[in-house]
Order: sequence, then C-alpha cells, then structure tokens
Amino acid sequence: MQLNATIRQRNETNVVRLSGVLDEGNKLLDLVAQVETLTTLINLSAVERINARGVKDWMAWLAALEAKGIQPVLVACSPAVVEQLNSVPGFVGHGLVKSFQAPYHCPKCNAKKLLVVHVSDVIDNEAPACACDECTAAMKFDAVPETYFAFVATVEHSLSRASDPQIGDSAPDLARGSAANAGPVRSRTKSRPSLANIARTSSPSFTKIETGPMERVSQQNLLGPAGQPAAPSERPYLFVIVALLCGAIAVLAYLVIR
Repeated sequence: MQLNATIRQRNETNVVRLSGVLDEGNKLLDLVAQVETLTTLINLSAVERINARGVKDWMAWLAALEAKGIQPVLVACSPAVVEQLNSVPGFVGHGLVKSFQAPYHCPKCNAKKLLVVHVSDVIDNEAPACACDECTAAMKFDAVPETYFAFVATVEHSLSRASDPQIGDSAPDLARGSAANAGPVRSRTKSRPSLANIARTSSPSFTKIETGPMERVSQQNLLGPAGQPAAPSERPYLFVIVALLCGAIAVLAYLVIR
C-alpha cells in the first residue's frame, strides 16, 4: 500500500496526515516545501507499517523540517509508529509526541478497539480504562504495558513545550483515524475534555476532509507518478456543430425563398 499525505492549514498550524506504508517508495522530502508554519501536527493514526528505509527517510524528513525552524508534534500515533518509538532511538527527532493509539479487546464480546491516549495519561505504565462500545463491558489492554508504554518516559519531560493552544487538547487532529473499529477517546484526567467530542474521521485514506474558510487543503500521492489527467469535455465541440448546422439550414431556406 502506498503512502499518502494530506496537508491542511488550520489558523497558524499545519496539519499533516500520513496514511499507508512508510517504506522505500515514500517521497517525504517533497513535503518539506509545503509545510510552512512553525508548529506542525503530524497525524500518524493511519500509518500501517514502517520498514528500515522508511525509518531513515522519516528521520531525514523531520530533520529537514526542524532545519526550517518547524516544531513537529506527533498525534494519534498508530501501533506501527509506537513500535518504532520504542525501538529506534531518536525516531521523533526533536519533535513532541502528544498522543498515540493503544489496542484493547473485550473479553465478553471479543470486540477490538484502538483508543487514542494522551501521553500524560499514562502513569506507571498503567493502561487507561476503556469500555466496550458494543456491550459496555470493561476492555483489556491488548499488549504488554511495560513494553508498549516504554517510550512515554522519554517524551514526558518535553510535554510542557506542547502547551500552545494551537495543539492543545481541543485540536481535532488528536482524534483517531486509522481503524474502523477504533472507538472514542476517554481521558483519565477529569479536567481534560474528552477527545471523543473532537473526532472528525475514520477514513484510512483521508481522501475527503471537510474544510472551512480558514483551511487550505492539498493532497499528494507520495508513490510513483501522478495519475493520468482527465479527458477534456467534448461539449464545446457539440455546440459548434449545432451552430454550423443551424447556419446551413438558414442559408438553404433563404435560397428556397428567393
């Protein structure tokens, strides 16, 4: 599956959504010129897999953004991204990790869900509580907490740098976006508004994004050449033909009358 990117501008913040597979076919460096604001949210909820070449290109892309003075903020990191955060030193560069997806399953009805968890909600490697959307039973965390949450200790000290209101808890791009069975976000901290209220999309391809007057959207396929341009409409030629026929009929009628 190819890597796709959607770039959206919200006020003074760029929002970059990546979806698909991050491998040797990506062209992340082509996005550097399109990212303009100093704070950039990178939604990784729909990244399904990352290989070694993809990791190298990803880190080079982050370095290029940081060289422009851009602060990358990772949100809704998928399990594939969490795996890299835990295994590759410096995977996030000098950026921040704001939130990530955590896998859960229901022992009662066997439903599965990806819960978007704020980094600051993970305390002592304890998985946040999660209720099943199907039967309301308590779901179980579907990974080893000490292993899955290991990266949290390396990013906690930088969370204060992510207090800018443009990337606060009200930002809609902290919401889920990769799995159809991913459920709403439930925060363990009562003072933090629920991220369930700010979910926008569950589409893995992010091909349809509602935009308002304050947003600018561009979408780019990062693998291979662009698609063939659509054939031009033939309707103008039809109008010309009809006009010529009408003219010919008028001339014939004039000659007959004479």
